[in-house]
Amino acid sequence: LEMKLFFSKHWLFAAMTCEISEPGDWVRVDIGRESVVIVRKKDGEVAAYHNTCRHRGSRICQEERGHAGRLVCPYHQWTYG
Repeated sequence: LEMKLFFSKHWLFAAMTCEISEPGDWVRVDIGRESVVIVRKKDGEVAAYHNTCRHRGSRICQEERGHAGRLVCPYHQWTYG
């Protein structure tokens, strides 16, 4: 009930941009049962994606933060650039 009443209706702080200062840097943010990956893209922009592989629904990023040229699903190795 708290997730529905509070967390789904307001913006939430996820990370500071200095945590993802270089292209390929990412941080994982878990909110309830949902997981999001915030990445610094090659063009320098910041983007956020569901931390779920489109193929089988596996979590792509297991660690809290990291750096990668591409994110790779551990299940079937689908890659996301």
